[in-house]
Amino acid sequence: NTIFQRYALFPHLNVYENIAFGLKIKNKSREYMKDKTRSFMPIPDVFSLSLCFKGDDLTHWDRYAWNSTGVSIGINTAALKIYYSRLGIYDLVYNLLRVQEISYDSDGRKDILNRYIDAYYEELRDVEMQNRDKFWGDIFPRYLFAIYFEMRLYVKLSAFIDEDEVRVLFRSNMIDTIENIIEREKVNIPENAYVLTKENYTKLLNETGLREKHFSMFGTGIRSYHSLCLKEIWGNGLIPEIILGPKCTQDKKELRAFLDSHGLRGTKIIQSKVPLR
Repeated sequence: NTIFQRYALFPHLNVYENIAFGLKIKNKSREYMKDKTRSFMPIPDVFSLSLCFKGDDLTHWDRYAWNSTGVSIGINTAALKIYYSRLGIYDLVYNLLRVQEISYDSDGRKDILNRYIDAYYEELRDVEMQNRDKFWGDIFPRYLFAIYFEMRLYVKLSAFIDEDEVRVLFRSNMIDTIENIIEREKVNIPENAYVLTKENYTKLLNETGLREKHFSMFGTGIRSYHSLCLKEIWGNGLIPEIILGPKCTQDKKELRAFLDSHGLRGTKIIQSKVPLR
């Protein structure tokens, strides 16, 4: 019998083969493994805002800025973490609104999966000890598939590596999950700590407007979306700079007046250094 010292991925197997490994050692048929892994697929409830580290880059100007005529708005994502910390609930809401860099290679994908596995090692070990057959034949592959499906939000093909993307991911299904966690921990923490945590979490949802779902026409169909109100941290600390595209015709004085009138007096206006072609 094989005794695993830690739950991890086999580097010589692809993602599907790793997920199906527990089923394979149980001598399940190929058709069974395929049907079983399909049944593990969760329904996503995630909304994202795509950003990038390269504020002045030819690829982005050509691909996303109307043939270099648009602008690049700098957003300090660290301001979100400061906002959470100020409310004292950073650890609690980390998965609700997460800032995540995109990985572009297979090693990065496996690293993400292994980090998730390590984070839940003790919990997984307890389940395995209770029922080894059920663990390897059902629970662990289901767990791996759920992680892999979520991981797809953080990875892209290597062909897009020049984008250097970072995403702000909002998991709307986490709103109720976090509320349940707070209620469940009520018996384990002092009453004043419970009341303060619940108040601050409610304050966060009210101030950001994340609970409300909206609908609009995108392309050829109606889709839902969530607005993120950042009034509480609005200012040049959140929007430090705006870069005008190589072919942008926006008048700087008019833009300066617009920014000043909207509480962005310290936001810098910069002209792109990418040469015109």
